[in-house]
Amino acid sequence: MVIYIDILFAVNMLMDMTIIWAAGMIMKERVNIPRILAGAAFGAFMYVTTLYRPYINGVVQILVMLMSISLSLIIAYKPNNILRLVKLVLVSAAVSYIAAGLIFSILCFKAFYTYKTVSEILDNFSYTILIVSSILIYMIIKLSRNYLRMVNCKKTEYFDIDIYFNGISAHVRALADSGNSLKDNIGGNEVIICQYNSIKKFFPDNTKIQNDSVEMFKILAETSLRHKLRLIPFKSLGEDNGMLLGIKVDKAVIKAKEKKQIDNIIVCVYNGELDKNGLFDSIINYEIIF
Repeated sequence: MVIYIDILFAVNMLMDMTIIWAAGMIMKERVNIPRILAGAAFGAFMYVTTLYRPYINGVVQILVMLMSISLSLIIAYKPNNILRLVKLVLVSAAVSYIAAGLIFSILCFKAFYTYKTVSEILDNFSYTILIVSSILIYMIIKLSRNYLRMVNCKKTEYFDIDIYFNGISAHVRALADSGNSLKDNIGGNEVIICQYNSIKKFFPDNTKIQNDSVEMFKILAETSLRHKLRLIPFKSLGEDNGMLLGIKVDKAVIKAKEKKQIDNIIVCVYNGELDKNGLFDSIINYEIIF
């Protein structure tokens, strides 16, 4: 049997990419496609490399496999601690077993309709099955995630968030809103919408906020904040195709069931009240938290 390394690498990279992506979605990690591609490429490279040592000790082979998975996940998601990495590895292993079961089911299904044995189909294995399996895994995870989000979003949830910028901290209470899908167009960073009164300490003392975000951007561009400013397009808050003034802060710590830290998040300024009853003064995308 002839094995083409380039095809083997490409197929393994596809499967690794699917598994890494699925693990990230399940663990609610921030999905960054270039980093996932890099992690998948590393995993595929490690797999191809091990082909040159077919008689390697079993224990060593398991350790190499764990190291390969761990490094691939570190490249893709940069977990904050060892526990998070262990959880990602375990979820990746579970997804791998599910994927293997799915592929075997497809093989059995194909065997039933072609009147061939599974072993005969394996001897003439089609890479189309891997591609179909990857697509099915993507659809299953995506649909499951959307369903869970719909169920969770039926109840109103608020979260306390501490925002840090230039040695200053501000505390806000945010409404988790699945409809807030704002992103920083420059770096793809997550966005929190905050009332100006809640974060005004981040701005110079003589700053007078205006409703015109573009004009405010021009004014603040003359200050020390100029390298941190952003203009974020939006289609909400009662206005179409508007702009929100944003500032790139150091980090935000979300106090959910597990504390979650997000670095380099964008805080958008809203000059007004987000809730007349004062229950919250910020809005955050539901997916950022979960």
